[in-house]
Amino acid sequence: LAFSPPPSGTDDDAKVRRGLLGASIAFLTFCGLQLRVTSYRRPHPVIWRVLKGCEILYLLGVTYLLMQTPHDARMALRVFDAELGVLPEENFRTYAADCRLYAPELEDPWAT
Repeated sequence: LAFSPPPSGTDDDAKVRRGLLGASIAFLTFCGLQLRVTSYRRPHPVIWRVLKGCEILYLLGVTYLLMQTPHDARMALRVFDAELGVLPEENFRTYAADCRLYAPELEDPWAT
């Protein structure tokens, strides 16, 4: 990953994903080697250290998203779902305007 150059003509999103993947792998390797030994012994302490590293990465990602505007956070989450950057055709403020659990006028009243 580190010593192989990205293919020519690669878009910026792919380069960012590649960089974040490399940084995540390096961080999880560091966590597996350097974090403290916990009270968990099975299946192996390294697995628990790497899991703790995943928790730290998740915490950092959520903290980053909380510091962004809603539009910028949607753009950042496009890595996981390309439709997040596109607003729906209808007004997005009317989404979930009817939050009833039971709607007797529908064919299936519990489908809401």
